[in-house]
Amino acid sequence: MGTIYSEVVVTCLTCLDPENADFGNEDEFQDEDGILVGVRYIEKVIMRLNGISI
Repeated sequence: MGTIYSEVVVTCLTCLDPENADFGNEDEFQDEDGILVGVRYIEKVIMRLNGISI
């Protein structure tokens, strides 16, 4: 599949793990309704997937 895709998958699966440095400090992206978590997810996962080209 490729290195970028593999990195994105790992980031996606571990996004809420405390040791995941890709998402930064957990306090920065938690709120009551989860909107900030969704924004951070889009920035770190979806935008990187969009950068993959054949």
